[in-house]
Amino acid sequence: MFAITAAVVFSGVAFFLYCFLTESIREQVRGELEYHHTLLDPYIHSRATEPEWETVRRKLDGFSQEGARVRYWIRSADQRFAYGVPLLLEDGWEIPKEPFGFIKVREPSNIWATMSRTISASGDRPEVEFIVALDCSAYIHTKEKFTRVMSITSALGIVLVAILGYWIAKLGLSPVRRLSRQANSLPPNNPRQRLDVVGLPPEIRELAVSFNN
Repeated sequence: MFAITAAVVFSGVAFFLYCFLTESIREQVRGELEYHHTLLDPYIHSRATEPEWETVRRKLDGFSQEGARVRYWIRSADQRFAYGVPLLLEDGWEIPKEPFGFIKVREPSNIWATMSRTISASGDRPEVEFIVALDCSAYIHTKEKFTRVMSITSALGIVLVAILGYWIAKLGLSPVRRLSRQANSLPPNNPRQRLDVVGLPPEIRELAVSFNN
């Protein structure tokens, strides 16, 4: 019973912490993507001609260094105002239609978060969709490490509670066993001999006194 109770309690706490960490990571990723949009959206919106768009390309190239954990691309009906090559996705995955979502990239195999925003047309530039993608490997590793630690901690906690529960139950039942041995040792031909109630817990003492009477 102690082990079952401990398993339920530890599992409930671990599940709550896992959900809390998952939501916290999600909000942190969203906040980082929103930061990049806040930084770059006004700059892109202010570039309305093809020559000005070249400065957008150079700026995004500077932000998108090889191996960087943040990638950018712009989708446009007019390819003169497009930018970047979308990440190569695993089969069955596609860029989320929602402003914020997750994708699985093929090379390197990992989960990326994406946030897209539509930038209205201005001058020669048509309406474009600006997408920022963030490599979530650091967050995923943190989450996996936390899950492993919580699993090990919960298992050790359950085992420890089971051992302590067994020891407590054994200690609590020792007066009952002692009383049982005394009762079995009473000679049947000597009805005047009584059980020793000294040192017994109150609950067990009442039982022993009733037996003596």
